[in-house]
Amino acid sequence: NPYPSSFNWSQLDLAHLSHRAFYRFNMEEDQFETYIDGLGDAHPLIQPLDVFWVYAAQNEQMDFLNADRIHASEFQENLNVRDHILKLKVDSKNGSDHTYISFNPSSSPDFEYDKDALKMMPHRNNRPQIFTYGGEKELGINQLPDTTMMDLSVKCASNGTFTISIDSNMGYDYLMLEDLIWNKRINLLEESYTFDYFTSDGNYPFKLYFSDWVLQPVEEGDIDIYYYPESIVVRSRKLIKQADIIFYDLAGKAVLSFTENDFFKFEKAISLPTGHYIVQVRTANVVKNTKVLIRR
Repeated sequence: NPYPSSFNWSQLDLAHLSHRAFYRFNMEEDQFETYIDGLGDAHPLIQPLDVFWVYAAQNEQMDFLNADRIHASEFQENLNVRDHILKLKVDSKNGSDHTYISFNPSSSPDFEYDKDALKMMPHRNNRPQIFTYGGEKELGINQLPDTTMMDLSVKCASNGTFTISIDSNMGYDYLMLEDLIWNKRINLLEESYTFDYFTSDGNYPFKLYFSDWVLQPVEEGDIDIYYYPESIVVRSRKLIKQADIIFYDLAGKAVLSFTENDFFKFEKAISLPTGHYIVQVRTANVVKNTKVLIRR
């Protein structure tokens, strides 16, 4: 490509492209840069002689045509209007890393190839990495519907002291970070959070809360309990830090019990004889009993 022009990624034919996020490796920063759907650190234009990667979920053929090229001066990004975009960063003496979070009403909570970007991490890197999750996938860019809470993690190839802070914020007026190892809560709108990381921690776990009411004490009306199709399901409007779930037969005898931690919803397959049972969910603040029918 000898001409002073660039690809406009948003103008490519995406009919057969399973994931249009692209990645560059920044040699100076020793980091992957990512771009998708108007978000990310990488520049959206692919310059002549540029080196980049396209991630695809399966084997496929992609054609880059001359018609896909435009001059950089003609580039104009067409984005869906979004009023909630957050860029978090983690800092260390060896450098920093970022992750993007955006509320997008057309997104789902799961990983989507056209809206989310997988986190690409060097295998041997002393720089900490920060990311969220789409299902079980680690994401560098995560678009999801308006939510009250999400999981966040940091990991690194070496021990260190790291600091999480807000790099930029559009539209979020409540951001509470919870360290799940030390049970600390930090208002990121007011201060950053510094912690010690050890490689034995693996993916250091955090939760990020976007609403204050979700951390208020759980009340009976917040909890729903039902059995379907072969699992007990417990949903809560607010975070349940710990709950004992106990099954009683109709004679009042406890026949099954277990404990769950840190959830809004969980499902657990139950193997009990067919019949009616009383399911009790007991938290530090409330006890709720529901009659369920277990069937085969």
